[in-house]
Amino acid sequence: MSAFSNSPVYKQILRPLRSNSMLGLCVMTGCMSVFVYWWYARSIRATLRQTQESCQITADNAFAQSRQLLKSLGDDWAQDMKSRDDSVRRLELQNVEQTRSIARLDAAMKMCIAPGPEISQ
Repeated sequence: MSAFSNSPVYKQILRPLRSNSMLGLCVMTGCMSVFVYWWYARSIRATLRQTQESCQITADNAFAQSRQLLKSLGDDWAQDMKSRDDSVRRLELQNVEQTRSIARLDAAMKMCIAPGPEISQ
């Protein structure tokens, strides 16, 4: 212990703390405050890291879901366009058939209404 009692740390720091209890109490309070601050900062850092990882996972999942929704929207849009085009083609064919049918009816009506050859008596 004699080597320690002759060290500058003992002479400059520990001896005054032993002789003056109020100074020792203040230094001890400061050390406890530093320890509590260190523990709190470490705890908060771990909590923040965990929260950041959780948020990153949530963001990745949301991004993947949005990409999947956009892809399905594109597929649905293409399918809807194809379905619309098919419906338009069907309507066009119906229109052509109706136009032909009207033309045939018109021709039949004209033939029925047209004056026939006169028969002399």
